Amino acid sequence: VSGQYLGHRFTGEIKAARSIGSTHWALTLVFDQAVDVVESAHFSNLRRQVNCTVGPDGRSSAKTSNGQAQMVLES
Repeated sequence: VSGQYLGHRFTGEIKAARSIGSTHWALTLVFDQAVDVVESAHFSNLRRQVNCTVGPDGRSSAKTSNGQAQMVLES
């Protein structure tokens, strides 16, 4: 799977998937390369695995402070 997490491009694998209702999925994704989830130049916080919920469009309803979807999956 590929997409963007917090604005950072990634490739990875779906480790777990669970349907939530008829339209959404709870996913655990494992990134091929760790993603830095901090925008600070002074420190970083690398994530190799994250949990998210996405809708039928592959986007999370959770947003970043600039209004972008936290997770965007590509087909």
